[in-house]
Amino acid sequence: MKKDADRVLRIGLFLDAAFLPLCTSFVQKAATALGLGEEESMALTLAAEEIFAYLCRIASPHQPLEIRCSSGRYYVQAEFTCPLEDFDMRFFNLTASVSPDDETSLEEMGLLIASRFVDRLDVRRAPNQGILLSLVKEKDYPAVTEIGTDIGPEMKPEVQAPVPETAAEFSIEGADPENMKLFAQRVNARFPAWLFPQSFRFPGKVVDMVAGGEYEAALAFGPGKRLQGGIVWHWASGKTVECYGPYLFGRGSVHAMADALTEACIGAVAKTPAVGLVNPFPTPDLPREHFEVLGDLTLVDEKGAGIPLTSHFR
Repeated sequence: MKKDADRVLRIGLFLDAAFLPLCTSFVQKAATALGLGEEESMALTLAAEEIFAYLCRIASPHQPLEIRCSSGRYYVQAEFTCPLEDFDMRFFNLTASVSPDDETSLEEMGLLIASRFVDRLDVRRAPNQGILLSLVKEKDYPAVTEIGTDIGPEMKPEVQAPVPETAAEFSIEGADPENMKLFAQRVNARFPAWLFPQSFRFPGKVVDMVAGGEYEAALAFGPGKRLQGGIVWHWASGKTVECYGPYLFGRGSVHAMADALTEACIGAVAKTPAVGLVNPFPTPDLPREHFEVLGDLTLVDEKGAGIPLTSHFR
């Protein structure tokens, strides 16, 4: 998870309930300063409050705690580091529940509440053998249905340009914010929802994901710098990269551009320690010769109809 390295705020406290107001005040003000809206800042603050209160109950009051808040462009992350050895992580399971007959369970209800306030929660061992607990709250972005699909006049069927047929007619370039936003809008306008990740429904979020370095993209431009397609990829785990696309926007489907976009992605990934590249939402233009079949998945739409989807990898 990449963050703006220069935008990290820190505070050192002790695991004593007397410091709870200082904890919540710091997280709320830091989240707001780092770009979260009022509602998202409050949710992150409430989660931090529950985590701090629980840690105070299971630790001695002299134990230190460091809280760090940082920006990842499209989210704010609050990290708690403390030298605890005994930490129950079962309440961070999405299926966890609380029993009113279990006193210990009720005492740990705060962990369950905290996990529901944020978008992501991670617990792992810190370098000092304590724990590192991180809370991630994403910014609120308008969906493409709220802002409309201003995809440009060249995307209208009557004036839509054909996809360039040879490599000499197009170029593959990196993504700038304006074209990345246009790319996300055009993907929504041209492709069914099951062929792209949910995050693509929020063009501003996609722009920030790429600008923050967590996602990478290659875009294809035809004559007159007209945006004709693109592909996006990101790290799905420590050794695996996921890619989405390639998405072509002109009339027809030409192998040259799809192949160039795919090779741009493969070439970038080849320079990293990744051992696998997965495409969970392959478009009809994906050059299958570069991949092997990973498996089949049947998606069910609102009407109950099954939509087969075959994931690929290399």
